[in-house]
Amino acid sequence: MNLLLIELSFGQSINQPKLCASATWNPNGLTFANISTIGSLPSTVFVTINNSVYIAASNLNEIQMWSESSTQPMKVISNGLNSPTGLFVSDDGDIYVNNGLVNGRIDKWTSNTWKLVSTMNISYACCSLFVDKNKSLYCSMCNHHQVIKMLLTNGSNLTVVTAGNTTAGSASNTLSSPQGIFVDSSFQLYVADCGNDRIQVFKPGQLSGTTIVSNKTLGTIDLNCPQMIIIDANGYLFIADGNNNRIIGSDPNGFRCIVGCTGNAGSANNQLSKPSSLSFDSYGNLFVIDQNNSRVQKFLLTTNRCGASYNRPKLCPNATWNPNATSFVTSLAGVALPHDLFVDINNTVYLVAPSLSRVRVWLNGDNTSMNSISGDLNSSLAIFVSITGDIYVDNGKNRHRVDKLLLNTTNSTTALYVAGGCYGLFIDINDNLYCSMDPYPQVSKRSLVSDVNTSTTIAGTGLAGNASNQLKGPRGIFVDADFTLYVADSQNHRIQLFRLGQLNGSTIAGNGAKNTTNLTYPTGIILDADGYMFVVEWGANRIVRSSPYGFQCIAGCSGVAGAASYQLSRPNCISFDSDGNIFVADYANNRVQKFWITGNDCGHTTMQQTTTQPQRAQTSLPTITTSISNETCYAPDITLIPSTSSLSSPLQFRRNQDLYISSTVQLNCATSLSMTVQWTVHNCSSSSCLFSLLLDQTVATTFTELYIPARILPLGTYQLKLTATMTNFSYLTSSSSAYVRITSSGITANLVQYGTSMITCGHQQNLTLNPGEFSLDLDGNSFNASEWKYEYYCRIYGVSNFPHISGRLLSIDDPQTYSSNSSCITYSSGNTTSVIYDGVSLSPKSSMTILSHSLISNQTYQIMVYMENYRNSSLQATGYLLVRVDDSRPQMIVVA
Repeated sequence: MNLLLIELSFGQSINQPKLCASATWNPNGLTFANISTIGSLPSTVFVTINNSVYIAASNLNEIQMWSESSTQPMKVISNGLNSPTGLFVSDDGDIYVNNGLVNGRIDKWTSNTWKLVSTMNISYACCSLFVDKNKSLYCSMCNHHQVIKMLLTNGSNLTVVTAGNTTAGSASNTLSSPQGIFVDSSFQLYVADCGNDRIQVFKPGQLSGTTIVSNKTLGTIDLNCPQMIIIDANGYLFIADGNNNRIIGSDPNGFRCIVGCTGNAGSANNQLSKPSSLSFDSYGNLFVIDQNNSRVQKFLLTTNRCGASYNRPKLCPNATWNPNATSFVTSLAGVALPHDLFVDINNTVYLVAPSLSRVRVWLNGDNTSMNSISGDLNSSLAIFVSITGDIYVDNGKNRHRVDKLLLNTTNSTTALYVAGGCYGLFIDINDNLYCSMDPYPQVSKRSLVSDVNTSTTIAGTGLAGNASNQLKGPRGIFVDADFTLYVADSQNHRIQLFRLGQLNGSTIAGNGAKNTTNLTYPTGIILDADGYMFVVEWGANRIVRSSPYGFQCIAGCSGVAGAASYQLSRPNCISFDSDGNIFVADYANNRVQKFWITGNDCGHTTMQQTTTQPQRAQTSLPTITTSISNETCYAPDITLIPSTSSLSSPLQFRRNQDLYISSTVQLNCATSLSMTVQWTVHNCSSSSCLFSLLLDQTVATTFTELYIPARILPLGTYQLKLTATMTNFSYLTSSSSAYVRITSSGITANLVQYGTSMITCGHQQNLTLNPGEFSLDLDGNSFNASEWKYEYYCRIYGVSNFPHISGRLLSIDDPQTYSSNSSCITYSSGNTTSVIYDGVSLSPKSSMTILSHSLISNQTYQIMVYMENYRNSSLQATGYLLVRVDDSRPQMIVVA
């Protein structure tokens, strides 16, 4: 258990968010701080894991600190500093600052005393600092062309060269004006080698580096004096490209511009001018020192959803669906001739029809609640919803474009210009938009991350034909993770496959393919998790699938058009929900049919017969013969509630919340109803869940439920696994897991009892505020007042701001307050003290009393307390209280 706790609490202070390849940031930055606060030469920004922001204001000779919720610096460090540049805050809250330009040293402010300590003597200023997880302090000496380090834990001042040799150069063992540095968990040193326009990486103990990004490194990107390098949780790079006035990032697909992508220096919200430093907060937002604009810009992370927006369930070869479908929606709901539908990973259903001028939406698969998106649509044929929730709709038959819509609005933008209607739309994992067109039979593609709205043809010639490079009536399309394109080539009665970069396709099903099945006017094609096809046959009124055993019919298998629950009439497209149920746009029946999955057990059934040709003269449902190794028993089916979670996207619980997981367990055994169930809890790293935990006696489990009270699990990520095993057949076992992340609940700073937000006090009364007694540590059983520092601020509510000088807040007992804002605290005759502190001995400011006659009658005041942990300055809390002061002498009244 000790090892587990260490793993949970160990780590650096720097934020390394887990970012998806599709992550995007708002290109328009918010100005977090400008010249009036941070001066004309900000040099470094650092954001801690608690989202405290530290800025080195070089020309002001100070370090400024903001808490997550503050709009002004809550603390300023200036004593003894001269032109500070490099800055790093360690995981214990100590602040390391370059003070070497004039003073020749790196200084440390310890979090528990706020005393300055000289830590490392240097001969040249450090442009960047870093503290690795072994407590080694690194210094990038830009004017001395090398990086040095010193171990902080052995009491020695010995420094070691880790990169460069003091002479500017472009060889593998030299640097030229190195700027930002970063050390990963493997102790690899990354250097923004400004003078060489490159990023160098040095393995531990190696003085020769490897160029991983430069103008001369193939497959990367051109740099111009890179200023800073940071790395996300996946090891991908984010670089402040100084003289190119932009921030760039890498991902599995290469490099791309993140912000400042106009190509020109400027001061607009979407521009930068020599960005010199950057840092993530815990949410993935980017803070950037925009040096020549004398400001800090905050770029908000807008999307970070990994994976596909559509469902590709894991299906066994013998998976079955109920042949009798239920009608999800019919013409009674105003749906006529449904042409295309899309079911996203949240099971929200989207539908378009040429007869509609809008998109119909049913949230979370609930067919009783319908939304509409109108826009300027006309005869829409196809729809696709991206991972970011944007809705792409064909508007091409009459308006020659594909539109992007937003839910519950009429706002739309043109995503793609087309010559004709798009009968199929698709967006791949690289955010490329595909359109299959008719009467110009071809498939076009356009990158959605490019500002250029042009497309390229990737399949078909624009002339109808049956050659390998031609199409005739292309309809549904699908693109897999390898960017292989599948096309339902309807009038050629085949499925065509086009590999990336190839204009000649291969026939993999239907007319011209060997050992597959005949197809009649296929209009829809999707793939499951294993790459097996599900094809809609418009002409045969059925759905077929491929598997290791060949092709078989799974819905509409009578082959005869009809309106019965087991029949279809001109089905046009297909989509899975997250459970593997199948939605079909049953075009001629004016309805959407839902075929429920009834079996998906991979271990106990062997398929003996496959369907090859539709039996059009047949009027009864066909039977698929199976041979089952155990005729009467299968493993139980388990469904956890809530059901949507994964290791990469766990459910979020604060530590002060109870955790409750329920389940349904369906038995699939006719000869025995006896089974055993067991809940287990595992602690997870970023990639696996290996360590099993012993459950506390307060944890309650039942046959199907797991209840973990608040504050039982430490902070971290956990796998909650339910396993069900048939008692008489021990090999018949199933399991299902939910993943949860336990996050900090934080501190609630209360100035008075019960966390009251407003009180009334008499002018003649003393006012006692006691956050040391009334604050709450939501993660612990009690709040320890002596572990915190307290500072109080006061203003007349609605009249003035909290008093400040040059952007620096002034506390309630600061003498400067009285001259600059005398309306907050006043002196009565003969009373020279307005505020006294009477808290616990180790932290006397944990309680404050404002003496009678110090506040003006008939005014409302807002009092703020700022609290900071002695042992870790990155732990902070802020509380507010409104105080109405009356002339009368009543007892204090609490207003809840």
